[in-house]
Amino acid sequence: MIHIVYGPPGGGKTTYVKKHMVPGDAVIDFDAIFQAVSFSGPHQNESLLFDFVSQMRADAEMVIPEHPEIRNWWIIRCELADVEQSLIDVADIVLIDPGRLEVLRRMSHDKNRPTWEKWIPIVDKWYAANG
Repeated sequence: MIHIVYGPPGGGKTTYVKKHMVPGDAVIDFDAIFQAVSFSGPHQNESLLFDFVSQMRADAEMVIPEHPEIRNWWIIRCELADVEQSLIDVADIVLIDPGRLEVLRRMSHDKNRPTWEKWIPIVDKWYAANG
């Protein structure tokens, strides 16, 4: 089964996946891929690697059909529209949205986001597009 978990930055998508996945499941997540190729901390993805990691994520998503031996795939995204329609058509879609104020509260207490204020316009943009 393919699960697409989406919502605003800081909304709890990764926490949701970690709570629901089981051993042997595969996760495709921008932040995790970025950390793997850069050895930088979570949410420190302001670099020239952004396009490279985005392409790696897209490539990983496209090989999902070639691996039926993996029982559950978890795709973590901010925007559902960025996922291939062929995956959306067969996926369990999960929206994680605790609300703008809760997202900002969580970010302000997240030790992995020491400059959390820079995320405010990104969060606002998500809510403007997704209501």
